[in-house]
Amino acid sequence: MALRISNPGTSGSRKDALALLRKDYVKSAHVKDQLRDLAGDYLDGQTGKFLQDVMKDNPDKTTRAHACKALIKSRQDAISLIERMNKSDALKKRVETALGKTTTKELVDSEAALKKDLKDCQAKLRDEFKGLVPDVSIGAKAPPTEAEDLKGKKVKLSDLEGKVVVPDFWATWCGFCIKMLPETRKMVKDMEGKPFVMVSVSADDEKDTVTKFLKKEKMPWTHWWVGPRGKQLQDWEVEGYPTVYVIDHKGVIRYTQNGYDPSDKLSKEVAKLVKKAEEEKSSNSE
Repeated sequence: MALRISNPGTSGSRKDALALLRKDYVKSAHVKDQLRDLAGDYLDGQTGKFLQDVMKDNPDKTTRAHACKALIKSRQDAISLIERMNKSDALKKRVETALGKTTTKELVDSEAALKKDLKDCQAKLRDEFKGLVPDVSIGAKAPPTEAEDLKGKKVKLSDLEGKVVVPDFWATWCGFCIKMLPETRKMVKDMEGKPFVMVSVSADDEKDTVTKFLKKEKMPWTHWWVGPRGKQLQDWEVEGYPTVYVIDHKGVIRYTQNGYDPSDKLSKEVAKLVKKAEEEKSSNSE
């Protein structure tokens, strides 16, 4: 809780909490379940050091793998922020206001080191920790995923291979998820009759909540349900809603979107991959 409600770079309870974690919990058998939360704390170097300690020293290999995955997510988010700050002075000023100029400069100056660390961690996840935790980074094969449709029928992501698939993790109570609906409806309509499937994966408490919602809101595409504590949310690194992935027709993750984005990046990426799938199908049939 101390980590969640305090800003990176501040003193007091935050530093005490990080020191306590590194002192007493690096080798804990129970720390695995907390690593996903720490992945989002990418602006604090001490959090990264704790994750590195767990990845190196925890006796359980699966826990070490989860620490590695958390570090990958942390590094990716930090690098993304740095790249966006380099393109936007306004964003950089907002970050400086929140974190202070010294912490912001340290973050920007660490870009090369973060990229090297990211590359090393991705190699570890592919090799040393292969098969222990799902890899949902861009370029990775989408992990085996099962869920239920709104009628309770078991469904598998692998059954959709051959088409471009967009899993959208959402909930009916999520304001930004609802705000995204007009863009999603347009994309689905534009892709009608093409090798494309939109899959809204609900994290609502009950399936009935989604069913009732769909009677009021037009969402004419595939719907799955995993609930608020479904293993699928951890496998796909869902930390907020909406969390969207784009998977090509060969089952490889090609694009991700965290949160609401009013631009047309998602639809453009989908259109590009659908066109590639159609061209390949046409070429194979000749």
